[in-house]
Amino acid sequence: MLKRLKEPKKLIIAIAVVFLFLIIPAASLAQDAIGSRIEIEKIDGTAYVVKKGKKIDAKKGVKLSASESIQTAAASYVYISLDDTKVIKIDELSQVNIEKKGKKLKIVVEEGSIFFNVTEKLADDESMSIEASTMAMSIRGTAGIVSLRRINDEVNSTLTLLDGQVNVTYSDMSGADAEFILWGGEQVIHNE
Repeated sequence: MLKRLKEPKKLIIAIAVVFLFLIIPAASLAQDAIGSRIEIEKIDGTAYVVKKGKKIDAKKGVKLSASESIQTAAASYVYISLDDTKVIKIDELSQVNIEKKGKKLKIVVEEGSIFFNVTEKLADDESMSIEASTMAMSIRGTAGIVSLRRINDEVNSTLTLLDGQVNVTYSDMSGADAEFILWGGEQVIHNE
């Protein structure tokens, strides 16, 4: 079932604005190509980087390679710069995979939630996607929150778009792919 809501909570927008302007120092975000410098900027609490199946403590300044996973514990958060115009915040009790091939960046939310912000529209040869179970978003220049929660046998994926627009693709109840555009100020919930 897919639910589309027109007005996300104003509190989410306020938190996002505070995050953008106060938490991630602008001076630390400097590179040219998409995902050319995926780096942990800040950690609150306990988090891990999973490299080749081995879990190591996440630390500020660690550069992530092409295909690594981040896990956060309760009351823990990780702030990651993807380059000078792209940041994500991984919330507590989350597992997120970051995959990069050239100028193609894919973020897979396995569990939990992330905040993302892309301040400049991507170049034609760049791509950035965020996936949560059977829902995927093509990001071009926008900000929002993606979450995935497993409750018993049900998987709930939510996308709250704060600004801009994204193309959303999801698998409907018959298993066929469906696609639509989500605009800033809208929210979509996909239950499996």
